[in-house]
Amino acid sequence: MDLHGKILIADDDPSFRDLLAAILSDAGHEVIAVGAKADAYDRAVIDQPDIILSDINAPTMHGFQFIDWLQSSPATNHIPVLFVTGFSDEETIRSALDRGAVGYITKPFEVPRLLATMVRVMEEYPVVRWEPHAPFPDDAGEWQGIQYREWPFIEHCLQGLLQRAPVRTLLLEEPQEWTTDLLFEAGSALVGLRLLRTYDRHPVAHYHVHAFKRALQRAGLDRGFLYTFLEPTPFARLSARLLGIELMGLRDTARLLRAGMLAEHTPKARHPFEALVRSIEASLIDVRFAPFVRRLREELESLNNSTLAVRDEHDDTAGGAERLVFLSVTDDGALTFTAANPSASFHVSQSDFYDLLARLWMQRRLKGNELSGEAFDRSCLLALFSRLPSLRCQEQEVHLP
Repeated sequence: MDLHGKILIADDDPSFRDLLAAILSDAGHEVIAVGAKADAYDRAVIDQPDIILSDINAPTMHGFQFIDWLQSSPATNHIPVLFVTGFSDEETIRSALDRGAVGYITKPFEVPRLLATMVRVMEEYPVVRWEPHAPFPDDAGEWQGIQYREWPFIEHCLQGLLQRAPVRTLLLEEPQEWTTDLLFEAGSALVGLRLLRTYDRHPVAHYHVHAFKRALQRAGLDRGFLYTFLEPTPFARLSARLLGIELMGLRDTARLLRAGMLAEHTPKARHPFEALVRSIEASLIDVRFAPFVRRLREELESLNNSTLAVRDEHDDTAGGAERLVFLSVTDDGALTFTAANPSASFHVSQSDFYDLLARLWMQRRLKGNELSGEAFDRSCLLALFSRLPSLRCQEQEVHLP
């Protein structure tokens, strides 16, 4: 059976992408070829291809993150995905098929086999065309399905919001993949706002918050709102607030973008920025936390390239034997613990270490098993905290003075 369809190629290798596009075009298919998976998702929503061909490894969005988004979205979950990749191990193939891929072809491949596979897929999966409508309204009419829309549509909603903003606004940087930064006036202060759709289908992690904090610092700002498309955990909200960032979930983001989309039809409606300004004026930040973190970082720097006596929790003799562990502290505050005999190492990123400090600050104390589930890692952190003058350690527990 001679079938021709609309094919979307998502591959970050331009040479292979162009070659594959030429092969499929010569075979009579309509081809759309893009490099970034985030762009490919947007094109899938807009163009509604018959098949998506994707690689797996990529510098930004991974192929598995890509198919997770495709499978989650009501606009794309009917589109068959065929992986064309250099990975041939059974675990990767099984993971791809478990995520919903309809086929898996390893490079290098024979062109007739690829074309025959595509014909088989088109025969098995009838053409379904999703028609966009005001965007995925749910029963509550709160537009939470907007998280699945193409990013140009989301940016269009945001532009509508900016055009009628009651305060001055400015884009901070050129928009990145699924990320837009801007600032607006809040009285005499300037406040940042980031709209972020993450690659993975998980709530925003602390490293997303820290990335936004660094963007605020580059712009000379200390307060901001981070709008996301999944609901953050209560702890994530609290720890972000310690950095001067208000973490907003899907419900808030949907309301914000809905106001932008309807701006031209409801010119007298209250602008969302007015509520943000009021919340900034009413909010109270614990001003003691930032100096506490700075003080700890200074104490950490004084211990850089030093050795710690770390107790071996698995040794039951006389309180446990000790071994020396070398501590390295990077400029951004990341930690690496390295032991020679027996060989072991433990790395703590800057954002992970901040996460520990935020938990400690809010709870006032942390037990050893709350620091880490691994005995070596836990022992290293307890040994480090015992050397920091701003903290107290006692019986497998760290607490504030």
